[in-house]
Amino acid sequence: MLQTKLLRVIEERSVHRLGSRKEVEIDVRLLAATNQDPSAAIMNGTLREDLLYRLNVFRIHLPPLKDRKEDLPLLAQYLVTKLAEKHAKPARFLSPAALDALRFHAWPGNVRELRNVIERAVVICSGEQIERHHFAPYPIDQRERRRNEDTITFPVGTPIEEVERQMIVRTLQKTRNNKTRAAELLGFSLKTLHNKLNLYRERGQLDDESKDSTNQNRER
Repeated sequence: MLQTKLLRVIEERSVHRLGSRKEVEIDVRLLAATNQDPSAAIMNGTLREDLLYRLNVFRIHLPPLKDRKEDLPLLAQYLVTKLAEKHAKPARFLSPAALDALRFHAWPGNVRELRNVIERAVVICSGEQIERHHFAPYPIDQRERRRNEDTITFPVGTPIEEVERQMIVRTLQKTRNNKTRAAELLGFSLKTLHNKLNLYRERGQLDDESKDSTNQNRER
């Protein structure tokens, strides 16, 4: 019934106000969104085919967040700024390690799920920088992480220095912070690896867990 009424409004460009018998002409632009396949919705009877034809003037397909991870840093930063203002919290940005944690997740709940994760981190963060531990034990999907533990992908245009940093961090995770083994896999000398880790530490590009592990394993 509601779809029938909406179809009539679109076709006639007029409405009846509640309690009135007079038709009121309207001039509006209509934007509709759905998380279902419209064709499938027509087949199962939940969407009228003629209504879809009226709505489907310009169709925009937005891929799920898991298929556009290159958008994640911008979306996450926008949410941090917006939600920090909402809750009057000092959080201003995410550390590289925190972004790494977000990239591991499959995001079945898309942007709504990301917003909830960021909001929780903003609320519990007492400083300006959100770290990976502010997400614990969420949102890293361990199943997704296990599937991808031997591979890593980067959006086109990722700076070479950032590619190298992420490769080093992932290799250390794979070797359980055995730096001698990690250096062998990366083709570095052990001294070079330590120098790079010290540089990341100075820049704040290692989270607290990585810092502790680095200090505890220097002799390796």
